[in-house]
Amino acid sequence: MTDSVIRADAILSQRRVGATASSLRTGVEGSIRSVYSLGSSVLHSAIYTNDDGVLTPFTLACFLIIVVEFGERFNYYTTKLLYGSYTTQMLGMSSSEYNLFLNFNDFWNYATPLLGAFIADAFLGRYKTIAYAAPIYIGGLTLLVVSSTPLGYGDFPYYPSENGGWALYGFWVAVTIMGLGCGLIKPCVSVFAAEQLKDEYGNDASPRTLEKLYLWWYMAINVGSFVGPLAGPLLSGGTQDGLDNLLGYQKFQCTGNATIIPACEGYCPGGCISTPPTEVQAAECCNGNRVALNYWLVWGCWSLPMLVIAFAIFFVGGWRPGYICAPPGGSYLGDFFRCMWGAITCRSNDRKPDGKPIRCFEKLKGLPGMPSDRTIDEFRMMLITTSIFIPFSLFFFCNSQMYSWGYNQCDPALRIAGWMDCNQMQNTNPFFILISIPILDFIVYPFFIRMRWHITHVHKIGMGMIIMGLALVIMGGIQTYINSKGYYKVSVRCLISILPIALVLLTSFREQTDDSSSYVYNNPANYKEEQLSVYWQLIIFGLSGIAEVVGNIAVLELAYVGSPPSMKSLVMAFALMTTCGGAIIGFIVNPFFTMSNAVYYMYISGGVCMLFGPGMWWVFGKMKTGRDLMPELFEANITDVAKTGGNKGIEAVESSINSMGSIGSNPLAQIEMGSKHAMDAIQETK
Repeated sequence: MTDSVIRADAILSQRRVGATASSLRTGVEGSIRSVYSLGSSVLHSAIYTNDDGVLTPFTLACFLIIVVEFGERFNYYTTKLLYGSYTTQMLGMSSSEYNLFLNFNDFWNYATPLLGAFIADAFLGRYKTIAYAAPIYIGGLTLLVVSSTPLGYGDFPYYPSENGGWALYGFWVAVTIMGLGCGLIKPCVSVFAAEQLKDEYGNDASPRTLEKLYLWWYMAINVGSFVGPLAGPLLSGGTQDGLDNLLGYQKFQCTGNATIIPACEGYCPGGCISTPPTEVQAAECCNGNRVALNYWLVWGCWSLPMLVIAFAIFFVGGWRPGYICAPPGGSYLGDFFRCMWGAITCRSNDRKPDGKPIRCFEKLKGLPGMPSDRTIDEFRMMLITTSIFIPFSLFFFCNSQMYSWGYNQCDPALRIAGWMDCNQMQNTNPFFILISIPILDFIVYPFFIRMRWHITHVHKIGMGMIIMGLALVIMGGIQTYINSKGYYKVSVRCLISILPIALVLLTSFREQTDDSSSYVYNNPANYKEEQLSVYWQLIIFGLSGIAEVVGNIAVLELAYVGSPPSMKSLVMAFALMTTCGGAIIGFIVNPFFTMSNAVYYMYISGGVCMLFGPGMWWVFGKMKTGRDLMPELFEANITDVAKTGGNKGIEAVESSINSMGSIGSNPLAQIEMGSKHAMDAIQETK
């Protein structure tokens, strides 16, 4: 599941207090808040005392904010789960085009949080960013609902882009708008909820309290991402035991034996879902699986109300009981990109090297327009620690293809059973995540400790890649069986790319192609006897869920623990970008994907991912994180405050906050320590 980065971020708070982008501010940075609030006279007690076990009461505001996370994840996965059947059976996308669309959707939804974090940190603050995202997200979903009704089709349920139909174009605009709304919300909700637990002096709640908060936040994510998709296929009209299609319309796939029926020659396979059948064709050819048509119902009467209710509750909370709204704390992105450009253009201060990695950044120290030496060193250590994200992008490429390739494999070659169809099967991924977390945390990992087996982060990362690769190899085995019982009919068609040309440079051309709907059985008269059950895919989606828990959580934990405290938010943004990296690999690979060569893609991608596991052990087995190379950066916040004499640092930060326009009577309670403005104010007092 592509939201594993967010879920893993929450899981870390259970395994190691303070290991998330927001809760990592509770140790050293929590002590800084005490120093700012009480002065330098309590520096010693602030450093050496910590009421970790104190559980302070939750505020109602926390839950009202967490509801937004529930509603957003509920909608995101309910819509995404049905994209496979909607795009291929209603919008006329080929298998390759659907794969590319899913890559675009992953890329867009996990790239925009970088923009959202920048806007929140530099301009609006977290409350206003979430508030402005609400109408954007709801507007995009509303457009998706309307485009999936008969209003969007030339002759519903056919012609999404011909005969006056605009459903195809409306779909693209809708998912783009929703992705922007998602990106504005994603980086803000968890941190904003934690801010509601600050005391009157701006101190964070105890680590134990934040742990409980993130357990609720984590529950909201998983309940939303599991319950919403669970009901979606049952309401869509595509499952045997679910709701029938409404509005008086019906649509069916070609029956498995249509290729031996004279009336279906040249029409099947695939004709029943792309071209309106004649009366004879409808009676003799289109008797396969029922095609879902109730997408407007699922998205308009299931997803949209939940999203509207979630935002409404959030806005009510802004009125009563009210939120603690910290002003924008400043963004490091501008400084980071200036350093990147300086490194690319080979600017140099001609200083002697300090012996630490990323020398090109070190050469920028002291140059005009560059940030402080300390900030440059933090950038260096952050890049060193997050270097493991680059090869880990392959993990997310494989994870994404579990959904796109998995759906193409399932429909129509596998036999659906009762309420379980090709869409519903993908929902078993979060189910396996939910059950594997306690098994690993309470049984497997403690067993390793008792056996005195030293399992490092890198070991877990490599094992996660091996498991994910194994899932794709097993998918290849299922595809091998499918290919042995039939073949995909190749036809000449004009492939017109519907993908944004800025992302994928494809042009209109004629090619020999096939997609999943063109599958022809070798023995069509007895095709039902040779069909595999859809439950065979339970293995691959189960393994992919386990791989996420083993590998993805470990790579995040390693990055967070090894990165300087003030860089945690930027590290989180880079962690989300690994999904974008996987999508970029998909942009390169999937234009050449067809169902005829799908088995090779599955075996090769799975095999390479499995080889990357031992490769990660070999390359990163002895890696040193930023904490190992420059431990002084991890105590720099407290040291800087002490050097300023306490009160001087307080005055500097107060001045910085007041210049931004404080909200409320106590500006110190609104300071976000470790933020750019706070740390810049400290540096100015030196």
